[in-house]
Amino acid sequence: MIVPGEGAIRAMAVSHDAGDGPAFQQGTTSMPYTLAAALAAGMRYGDGFAVSDEYQAQGYATVKNCAGQGAAEPTVVIHNREKGGKRFVTLRSGTRGAVNTFNMRVQEKVGLCETVRMAEGLGLRSADGKPLRETETFTLGLTEADPVSVANSYATLAARGRFCEPVVITEIRDGSGTTRSFPPQCRQVLDPAVADAVTGVLSDVLAKSRLKGIGREAAGMPGEGDEHRSAWYAGYTPDLAAAVSLGDPRGAYRYPLVDVTMAGRHYRQVGGTSVPGLIWKQAMTEAARGTRETRFARPGHAALRRLPRRLPELTAARAALRNSGKAGGLRVAQALAVTDEWRGSQFSTSLAFHYLQQPAHGMGERDGFLFDPAERGGACGRDGVVRDALGFGEVREVRR
Repeated sequence: MIVPGEGAIRAMAVSHDAGDGPAFQQGTTSMPYTLAAALAAGMRYGDGFAVSDEYQAQGYATVKNCAGQGAAEPTVVIHNREKGGKRFVTLRSGTRGAVNTFNMRVQEKVGLCETVRMAEGLGLRSADGKPLRETETFTLGLTEADPVSVANSYATLAARGRFCEPVVITEIRDGSGTTRSFPPQCRQVLDPAVADAVTGVLSDVLAKSRLKGIGREAAGMPGEGDEHRSAWYAGYTPDLAAAVSLGDPRGAYRYPLVDVTMAGRHYRQVGGTSVPGLIWKQAMTEAARGTRETRFARPGHAALRRLPRRLPELTAARAALRNSGKAGGLRVAQALAVTDEWRGSQFSTSLAFHYLQQPAHGMGERDGFLFDPAERGGACGRDGVVRDALGFGEVREVRR
Protein backbone atom coordinates (compact mmCIF):
# COMPACT_ATOMS: atom_id res chain seq x y z
CA MET A 1 0.00 0.00 0.00
CA ILE A 2 1.39 3.39 -1.05
CA VAL A 3 0.29 6.92 -0.23
CA PRO A 4 -0.35 8.92 -3.44
CA GLY A 5 1.56 12.19 -3.61
CA GLU A 6 4.05 11.00 -0.97
CA GLY A 7 5.37 7.61 -2.01
CA ALA A 8 5.30 6.32 1.56
CA ILE A 9 4.79 2.56 1.71
CA ARG A 10 2.21 1.98 4.42
CA ALA A 11 2.03 -1.81 4.26
CA MET A 12 3.57 -4.80 2.48
CA ALA A 13 2.84 -8.50 2.71
CA VAL A 14 4.21 -11.63 1.03
CA SER A 15 3.18 -15.25 1.03
CA HIS A 16 4.61 -17.87 3.36
CA ASP A 17 7.16 -18.78 0.72
CA ALA A 18 10.36 -16.86 0.11
CA GLY A 19 9.68 -13.21 -0.58
CA ASP A 20 12.38 -13.07 -3.26
CA GLY A 21 10.57 -15.56 -5.47
CA PRO A 22 9.62 -14.96 -9.11
CA ALA A 23 7.74 -11.91 -10.27
CA PHE A 24 4.65 -12.38 -12.37
CA GLN A 25 3.26 -10.87 -15.56
CA GLN A 26 1.07 -7.95 -14.60
CA GLY A 27 -1.53 -8.83 -17.19
CA THR A 28 -4.33 -6.43 -17.96
CA THR A 29 -3.42 -4.09 -15.10
CA SER A 30 -1.11 -2.62 -17.77
CA MET A 31 -3.96 -1.39 -19.96
CA PRO A 32 -4.44 1.90 -18.03
CA TYR A 33 -0.97 2.93 -19.26
CA THR A 34 -2.19 2.57 -22.83
CA LEU A 35 -5.34 4.48 -21.92
CA ALA A 36 -3.25 7.28 -20.39
CA ALA A 37 -1.02 7.46 -23.48
CA ALA A 38 -4.08 7.68 -25.73
CA LEU A 39 -5.74 10.40 -23.67
CA ALA A 40 -2.47 12.34 -23.51
CA ALA A 41 -2.29 12.11 -27.31
CA GLY A 42 -5.72 13.74 -27.61
CA MET A 43 -8.07 10.77 -27.86
CA ARG A 44 -11.30 10.89 -25.86
CA TYR A 45 -13.49 8.38 -24.11
CA GLY A 46 -15.63 7.74 -27.15
CA ASP A 47 -12.82 7.49 -29.70
CA GLY A 48 -12.16 3.98 -30.87
CA PHE A 49 -11.79 1.42 -33.61
CA ALA A 50 -13.68 -1.34 -35.31
CA VAL A 51 -12.06 -4.54 -34.07
CA SER A 52 -12.52 -8.27 -34.28
CA ASP A 53 -11.38 -11.03 -31.96
CA GLU A 54 -8.00 -11.26 -33.67
CA TYR A 55 -5.19 -8.77 -34.17
CA GLN A 56 -2.25 -9.27 -36.50
CA ALA A 57 0.28 -6.57 -37.37
CA GLN A 58 0.57 -5.73 -41.06
CA GLY A 59 4.37 -5.69 -40.92
CA TYR A 60 7.37 -5.43 -38.65
CA ALA A 61 7.22 -1.62 -38.72
CA THR A 62 3.55 -1.47 -37.68
CA VAL A 63 4.84 -0.53 -34.24
CA LYS A 64 8.32 0.78 -33.54
CA ASN A 65 10.41 0.88 -30.40
CA CYS A 66 12.03 4.03 -29.06
CA ALA A 67 15.03 3.47 -31.32
CA GLY A 68 12.77 3.63 -34.36
CA GLN A 69 13.12 -0.08 -35.10
CA GLY A 70 10.21 -2.27 -36.08
CA ALA A 71 8.93 -4.15 -33.06
CA ALA A 72 5.81 -5.83 -34.43
CA GLU A 73 5.45 -9.57 -34.95
CA PRO A 74 3.36 -10.00 -38.11
CA THR A 75 3.43 -13.80 -37.74
CA VAL A 76 1.77 -13.65 -34.30
CA VAL A 77 -2.01 -13.48 -33.93
CA ILE A 78 -3.41 -11.89 -30.76
CA HIS A 79 -6.78 -13.15 -29.52
CA ASN A 80 -9.35 -11.78 -27.11
CA ARG A 81 -10.09 -13.66 -23.92
CA GLU A 82 -13.82 -13.31 -24.51
CA LYS A 83 -15.25 -13.47 -27.99
CA GLY A 84 -17.37 -10.57 -29.12
CA GLY A 85 -17.16 -10.64 -32.89
CA LYS A 86 -16.58 -7.63 -35.10
CA ARG A 87 -17.63 -4.46 -33.33
CA PHE A 88 -16.73 -0.88 -32.57
CA VAL A 89 -14.89 -0.43 -29.27
CA THR A 90 -14.13 2.85 -27.52
CA LEU A 91 -11.44 3.81 -25.04
CA ARG A 92 -13.96 3.49 -22.25
CA SER A 93 -15.48 0.14 -23.27
CA GLY A 94 -12.15 -1.30 -24.44
CA THR A 95 -10.51 -0.63 -21.09
CA ARG A 96 -13.53 -1.74 -19.09
CA GLY A 97 -13.70 -5.00 -21.04
CA ALA A 98 -9.90 -5.47 -21.22
CA VAL A 99 -10.22 -6.09 -24.96
CA ASN A 100 -6.82 -7.30 -26.18
CA THR A 101 -7.28 -6.55 -29.86
CA PHE A 102 -8.54 -3.05 -29.15
CA ASN A 103 -5.62 -2.20 -26.87
CA MET A 104 -3.23 -3.44 -29.54
CA ARG A 105 -4.85 -1.03 -31.98
CA VAL A 106 -4.62 1.86 -29.52
CA GLN A 107 -0.95 1.15 -28.88
CA GLU A 108 -0.41 1.00 -32.63
CA LYS A 109 -2.02 4.42 -33.02
CA VAL A 110 -0.36 6.29 -30.14
CA GLY A 111 2.95 4.46 -30.44
CA LEU A 112 4.71 1.66 -28.60
CA CYS A 113 7.43 4.01 -27.40
CA GLU A 114 4.89 6.50 -26.08
CA THR A 115 3.01 3.73 -24.27
CA VAL A 116 6.14 2.32 -22.64
CA ARG A 117 7.37 5.79 -21.65
CA MET A 118 3.97 6.54 -20.13
CA ALA A 119 4.16 3.40 -17.97
CA GLU A 120 7.73 4.19 -16.98
CA GLY A 121 6.84 7.76 -16.09
CA LEU A 122 3.94 6.65 -13.93
CA GLY A 123 6.29 4.38 -12.01
CA LEU A 124 6.20 0.90 -13.54
CA ARG A 125 9.49 -0.98 -13.20
CA SER A 126 10.55 -4.42 -14.37
CA ALA A 127 11.19 -6.74 -11.45
CA ASP A 128 14.65 -7.64 -12.76
CA GLY A 129 15.76 -4.01 -12.67
CA LYS A 130 16.23 -3.82 -16.42
CA PRO A 131 14.51 -1.27 -18.67
CA LEU A 132 10.95 -2.07 -19.65
CA ARG A 133 10.88 -4.26 -22.73
CA GLU A 134 9.59 -2.46 -25.80
CA THR A 135 7.71 -5.38 -27.32
CA GLU A 136 4.55 -5.43 -29.40
CA THR A 137 2.56 -7.05 -26.59
CA PHE A 138 3.59 -4.52 -23.94
CA THR A 139 0.02 -3.24 -23.61
CA LEU A 140 -1.17 -6.76 -22.73
CA GLY A 141 0.98 -6.81 -19.59
CA LEU A 142 3.74 -9.30 -20.28
CA THR A 143 6.08 -7.26 -18.07
CA GLU A 144 7.08 -9.20 -14.98
CA ALA A 145 6.61 -6.57 -12.30
CA ASP A 146 6.53 -6.42 -8.53
CA PRO A 147 3.39 -5.20 -6.73
CA VAL A 148 5.17 -2.14 -5.29
CA SER A 149 5.92 -0.67 -8.71
CA VAL A 150 2.42 -1.46 -10.03
CA ALA A 151 0.83 0.05 -6.91
CA ASN A 152 3.05 3.11 -7.25
CA SER A 153 2.11 3.63 -10.90
CA TYR A 154 -1.54 3.63 -9.85
CA ALA A 155 -0.69 5.97 -6.96
CA THR A 156 0.58 8.43 -9.56
CA LEU A 157 -2.85 8.40 -11.18
CA ALA A 158 -4.49 8.89 -7.78
CA ALA A 159 -2.19 11.88 -7.18
CA ARG A 160 -3.38 13.43 -10.45
CA GLY A 161 -0.17 12.69 -12.34
CA ARG A 162 2.30 13.38 -9.53
CA PHE A 163 4.89 10.59 -9.31
CA CYS A 164 6.79 9.94 -6.08
CA GLU A 165 9.62 7.50 -5.49
CA PRO A 166 8.38 4.76 -3.16
CA VAL A 167 10.03 4.91 0.27
CA VAL A 168 9.88 2.67 3.33
CA ILE A 169 11.76 4.93 5.74
CA THR A 170 10.75 8.55 6.12
CA GLU A 171 12.76 9.43 9.21
CA ILE A 172 15.72 8.12 11.28
CA ARG A 173 16.41 9.20 14.82
CA ASP A 174 19.61 8.17 16.62
CA GLY A 175 20.25 7.70 20.34
CA SER A 176 21.11 11.35 20.84
CA GLY A 177 17.81 12.47 19.41
CA THR A 178 19.30 13.69 16.13
CA THR A 179 16.78 13.26 13.34
CA ARG A 180 17.38 12.75 9.68
CA SER A 181 14.32 13.06 7.43
CA PHE A 182 13.78 11.72 3.95
CA PRO A 183 11.25 13.98 2.26
CA PRO A 184 9.22 12.75 -0.71
CA GLN A 185 10.98 12.80 -4.05
CA CYS A 186 8.17 13.75 -6.40
CA ARG A 187 7.64 15.28 -9.82
CA GLN A 188 4.69 15.91 -12.12
CA VAL A 189 4.75 13.39 -14.95
CA LEU A 190 1.23 13.62 -16.36
CA ASP A 191 -1.28 16.38 -16.97
CA PRO A 192 -3.76 16.29 -14.07
CA ALA A 193 -6.67 16.36 -16.54
CA VAL A 194 -5.36 13.21 -18.23
CA ALA A 195 -4.86 11.46 -14.88
CA ASP A 196 -8.40 12.43 -13.87
CA ALA A 197 -9.73 11.03 -17.14
CA VAL A 198 -7.96 7.70 -16.53
CA THR A 199 -9.39 7.61 -13.01
CA GLY A 200 -12.85 8.23 -14.43
CA VAL A 201 -12.62 5.08 -16.54
CA LEU A 202 -11.07 2.95 -13.79
CA SER A 203 -13.73 4.12 -11.34
CA ASP A 204 -16.29 2.80 -13.79
CA VAL A 205 -14.40 -0.49 -14.09
CA LEU A 206 -14.48 -1.01 -10.33
CA ALA A 207 -18.07 0.18 -9.91
CA LYS A 208 -19.28 -2.44 -12.37
CA SER A 209 -17.44 -5.28 -10.62
CA ARG A 210 -18.01 -7.39 -7.53
CA LEU A 211 -15.41 -5.29 -5.69
CA LYS A 212 -17.43 -2.11 -5.36
CA GLY A 213 -18.32 -0.82 -1.93
CA ILE A 214 -15.14 -0.25 0.07
CA GLY A 215 -16.59 2.83 1.72
CA ARG A 216 -14.63 5.29 -0.39
CA GLU A 217 -14.47 6.48 -3.96
CA ALA A 218 -12.17 4.01 -5.64
CA ALA A 219 -10.79 3.02 -9.02
CA GLY A 220 -9.15 -0.20 -10.11
CA MET A 221 -8.30 -2.74 -12.77
CA PRO A 222 -8.09 -6.52 -12.65
CA GLY A 223 -5.17 -8.28 -14.27
CA GLU A 224 -4.84 -11.70 -15.82
CA GLY A 225 -1.55 -12.92 -17.25
CA ASP A 226 -1.22 -14.84 -20.49
CA GLU A 227 -2.77 -18.32 -20.23
CA HIS A 228 -3.80 -17.53 -16.63
CA ARG A 229 -0.20 -17.61 -15.44
CA SER A 230 -0.88 -14.81 -12.98
CA ALA A 231 -3.75 -12.85 -11.48
CA TRP A 232 -3.65 -9.28 -10.20
CA TYR A 233 -5.77 -6.52 -8.85
CA ALA A 234 -4.53 -2.94 -8.65
CA GLY A 235 -6.54 0.05 -7.52
CA TYR A 236 -6.69 3.18 -5.46
CA THR A 237 -8.68 5.70 -3.52
CA PRO A 238 -7.65 9.37 -3.47
CA ASP A 239 -5.49 8.58 -0.43
CA LEU A 240 -4.14 5.07 -0.88
CA ALA A 241 -3.07 2.73 -3.70
CA ALA A 242 -2.45 -0.99 -3.54
CA ALA A 243 -1.75 -3.95 -5.80
CA VAL A 244 -2.13 -7.67 -5.21
CA SER A 245 -0.16 -10.17 -7.30
CA LEU A 246 -0.87 -13.91 -7.34
CA GLY A 247 1.00 -16.72 -9.02
CA ASP A 248 2.64 -20.08 -8.34
CA PRO A 249 6.17 -19.57 -6.92
CA ARG A 250 7.21 -22.90 -8.45
CA GLY A 251 6.99 -21.25 -11.85
CA ALA A 252 4.07 -19.54 -13.57
CA TYR A 253 4.69 -21.19 -16.94
CA ARG A 254 4.62 -24.72 -15.59
CA TYR A 255 1.95 -24.03 -13.00
CA PRO A 256 -0.71 -21.63 -14.30
CA LEU A 257 -3.66 -20.70 -12.11
CA VAL A 258 -5.96 -23.27 -13.68
CA ASP A 259 -7.75 -25.99 -11.70
CA VAL A 260 -6.14 -24.96 -8.44
CA THR A 261 -7.29 -25.19 -4.84
CA MET A 262 -6.58 -22.41 -2.35
CA ALA A 263 -7.78 -22.27 1.24
CA GLY A 264 -9.94 -25.31 0.59
CA ARG A 265 -11.72 -23.82 -2.40
CA HIS A 266 -11.33 -25.02 -5.98
CA TYR A 267 -10.93 -22.52 -8.83
CA ARG A 268 -11.28 -23.53 -12.45
CA GLN A 269 -9.40 -20.36 -13.33
CA VAL A 270 -8.21 -17.56 -11.07
CA GLY A 271 -9.16 -14.13 -12.38
CA GLY A 272 -8.24 -10.68 -11.19
CA THR A 273 -11.51 -9.99 -9.42
CA SER A 274 -11.51 -13.33 -7.61
CA VAL A 275 -8.76 -14.03 -5.07
CA PRO A 276 -6.49 -11.00 -5.63
CA GLY A 277 -9.46 -8.67 -6.00
CA LEU A 278 -11.06 -9.85 -2.78
CA ILE A 279 -7.75 -9.49 -0.92
CA TRP A 280 -7.46 -5.95 -2.29
CA LYS A 281 -11.01 -5.08 -1.29
CA GLN A 282 -10.68 -6.37 2.26
CA ALA A 283 -7.32 -4.67 2.81
CA MET A 284 -8.45 -1.33 1.38
CA THR A 285 -11.73 -1.41 3.31
CA GLU A 286 -9.88 -1.90 6.59
CA ALA A 287 -7.27 0.73 5.71
CA ALA A 288 -9.96 3.31 4.96
CA ARG A 289 -11.92 2.64 8.12
CA GLY A 290 -11.89 5.63 10.47
CA THR A 291 -10.04 7.91 8.04
CA ARG A 292 -11.25 11.17 6.52
CA GLU A 293 -13.06 10.71 3.23
CA THR A 294 -11.80 12.54 0.17
CA ARG A 295 -12.99 12.47 -3.44
CA PHE A 296 -11.50 12.18 -6.89
CA ALA A 297 -11.40 15.19 -9.17
CA ARG A 298 -14.01 14.76 -11.89
CA PRO A 299 -12.86 14.25 -15.50
CA GLY A 300 -13.07 17.39 -17.59
CA HIS A 301 -15.69 17.68 -20.33
CA ALA A 302 -13.00 17.42 -23.01
CA ALA A 303 -12.25 13.83 -21.95
CA LEU A 304 -15.85 12.79 -22.33
CA ARG A 305 -16.56 13.60 -25.93
CA ARG A 306 -16.01 15.86 -28.89
CA LEU A 307 -19.30 16.97 -30.37
CA PRO A 308 -19.21 17.50 -34.14
CA ARG A 309 -20.77 20.71 -35.32
CA ARG A 310 -24.46 20.64 -36.13
CA LEU A 311 -25.60 21.70 -39.57
CA PRO A 312 -28.96 23.30 -40.35
CA GLU A 313 -29.38 21.04 -43.41
CA LEU A 314 -30.43 18.25 -41.09
CA THR A 315 -33.55 20.03 -39.88
CA ALA A 316 -35.57 18.64 -42.77
CA ALA A 317 -33.99 15.20 -42.31
CA ARG A 318 -34.97 15.18 -38.64
CA ALA A 319 -38.54 16.05 -39.50
CA ALA A 320 -38.61 13.48 -42.30
CA LEU A 321 -37.50 10.71 -39.98
CA ARG A 322 -40.08 11.66 -37.37
CA ASN A 323 -42.84 11.70 -39.94
CA SER A 324 -41.78 8.60 -41.86
CA GLY A 325 -42.80 6.16 -39.17
CA LYS A 326 -39.29 4.66 -39.17
CA ALA A 327 -38.49 6.37 -35.93
CA GLY A 328 -40.89 4.18 -34.00
CA GLY A 329 -41.40 6.75 -31.28
CA LEU A 330 -37.72 7.57 -30.86
CA ARG A 331 -37.00 10.61 -28.72
CA VAL A 332 -34.46 12.38 -30.93
CA ALA A 333 -31.81 14.15 -28.91
CA GLN A 334 -29.66 15.67 -31.62
CA ALA A 335 -28.78 15.48 -35.29
CA LEU A 336 -25.22 15.20 -36.54
CA ALA A 337 -24.08 15.85 -40.07
CA VAL A 338 -21.30 13.88 -41.69
CA THR A 339 -19.26 16.17 -43.93
CA ASP A 340 -16.17 15.72 -46.05
CA GLU A 341 -14.02 17.48 -43.45
CA TRP A 342 -14.44 14.48 -41.13
CA ARG A 343 -13.22 11.93 -43.66
CA GLY A 344 -9.85 10.51 -42.66
CA SER A 345 -10.29 11.34 -38.98
CA GLN A 346 -12.08 9.94 -35.96
CA PHE A 347 -15.06 11.32 -34.19
CA SER A 348 -16.00 10.14 -30.82
CA THR A 349 -19.67 10.56 -30.15
CA SER A 350 -20.86 7.56 -32.12
CA LEU A 351 -20.23 4.75 -34.54
CA ALA A 352 -21.24 7.03 -37.37
CA PHE A 353 -17.74 7.55 -38.69
CA HIS A 354 -16.98 3.84 -38.67
CA TYR A 355 -20.20 3.33 -40.59
CA LEU A 356 -19.27 6.08 -43.05
CA GLN A 357 -15.89 4.50 -43.74
CA GLN A 358 -17.52 1.54 -45.47
CA PRO A 359 -17.63 2.45 -49.20
CA ALA A 360 -20.57 0.14 -49.80
CA HIS A 361 -22.78 2.41 -47.76
CA GLY A 362 -22.25 5.30 -50.17
CA MET A 363 -22.68 8.04 -47.60
CA GLY A 364 -22.95 11.51 -49.06
CA GLU A 365 -21.89 14.93 -47.81
CA ARG A 366 -25.36 15.81 -46.57
CA ASP A 367 -26.15 12.48 -44.95
CA GLY A 368 -26.54 12.36 -41.21
CA PHE A 369 -27.57 10.44 -38.15
CA LEU A 370 -30.15 10.85 -35.43
CA PHE A 371 -29.45 9.75 -31.89
CA ASP A 372 -31.82 8.34 -29.30
CA PRO A 373 -30.22 8.24 -25.84
CA ALA A 374 -32.99 6.00 -24.51
CA GLU A 375 -31.71 3.05 -26.54
CA ARG A 376 -28.58 1.02 -25.77
CA GLY A 377 -26.49 -1.46 -27.71
CA GLY A 378 -23.21 -2.29 -29.36
CA ALA A 379 -23.76 -3.69 -32.87
CA CYS A 380 -23.36 -2.30 -36.36
CA GLY A 381 -25.52 -3.47 -39.26
CA ARG A 382 -26.05 -2.74 -42.93
CA ASP A 383 -29.72 -1.95 -42.38
CA GLY A 384 -29.00 1.68 -41.52
CA VAL A 385 -29.02 1.09 -37.78
CA VAL A 386 -25.82 1.61 -35.87
CA ARG A 387 -25.60 1.25 -32.11
CA ASP A 388 -23.31 3.44 -30.11
CA ALA A 389 -20.82 1.50 -27.95
CA LEU A 390 -20.31 4.52 -25.72
CA GLY A 391 -23.94 4.48 -24.69
CA PHE A 392 -25.31 7.52 -26.48
CA GLY A 393 -27.93 5.25 -27.93
CA GLU A 394 -29.48 4.04 -31.14
CA VAL A 395 -28.35 5.71 -34.36
CA ARG A 396 -30.51 5.70 -37.46
CA GLU A 397 -29.29 6.73 -40.87
CA VAL A 398 -31.28 9.45 -42.61
CA ARG A 399 -30.83 11.11 -45.98
CA ARG A 400 -32.23 14.14 -47.71
